[in-house]
Amino acid sequence: MPISHEVSDNWSPIRRARTARRMSELRRAITRGELVLHCQPYLDARTGVLNGAEALIRWQHPTRGLLAPAAWLPEVEDSAESTRLNLHIIELAMAHRERWVRRGVTLPMTINVTPACLADEAFVSGVEQLFAQPVPPGGWKLELTEHALVLDGLAIDESFRRLREHGFDFMLDDFGAEHSSLSRLAMLPFTTLKIDGSLVCDIAHSRAHRTVTHAAIQLAHTLGLKAIGERVEDRGTWSLLQALACDEIQGYVAARPMPAQDFPDFADRYEPAPPRHGRADGDAPGRLLADNGADGENRRSGRDRRERSDRRESLRPR
Repeated sequence: MPISHEVSDNWSPIRRARTARRMSELRRAITRGELVLHCQPYLDARTGVLNGAEALIRWQHPTRGLLAPAAWLPEVEDSAESTRLNLHIIELAMAHRERWVRRGVTLPMTINVTPACLADEAFVSGVEQLFAQPVPPGGWKLELTEHALVLDGLAIDESFRRLREHGFDFMLDDFGAEHSSLSRLAMLPFTTLKIDGSLVCDIAHSRAHRTVTHAAIQLAHTLGLKAIGERVEDRGTWSLLQALACDEIQGYVAARPMPAQDFPDFADRYEPAPPRHGRADGDAPGRLLADNGADGENRRSGRDRRERSDRRESLRPR
């Protein structure tokens, strides 16, 4: 224990100095316009129609190239710069969506928000100032991780109320990845439950993951929420989510994240092509996906594993 304590004390000044440098870099990045927005669409699970897009922040670093959030965001989320960063991301999203609308693309945009920002009056006031008028119904969604469910208190509840009254919908992200307070979930004004990709990606190979995913979808519907499955990488998984009555899907099967300015062109070219309900591509008519059980997890192809690894790197940290 004494050794561990000494190591911690010796390293903490280094960590603090590193974080301070990163915060200084981030402030310059915001000023110089180095933070850029990518987006990934999500689809109606039954029809394959485009239902919206999730905004994903990237850092176009002058020397290190395009940085995924995993390389820098964790240091920011618990810092004093979190509110400034979240408001900047919302500004970027607003600018892009205005251009989308001028191109005739009026789909909703979902923005990831650090849950701790809801405890900051400056964040809520900043959002209200950016959106001088209440937003049109269904136009914007704020996406928060399960950590939002452990935040309690009047200030948090008031932030939810104000933002909801301003027209924002709320999506709970990564459901099933951590510990969720179901009582808080029932009390807070979420409209969509996003089931964690670590569950969804293996439902074709794991009965346990399929059962938990189905239970999460049923819970969402019982609470009057939509259910969306993330990290859907193949049409077989999409087909199973159809059979489980999932409302929406997101993942490589639809599209990889793309620069936000490219999304209107993608939307113009996109043609829905959902799998037949309850069937995988190439299956004989009427043949349902085989239940491989837990042993099937060991038979995932190398390509699938590479895609999952690539997604973890390319998307924001989970």
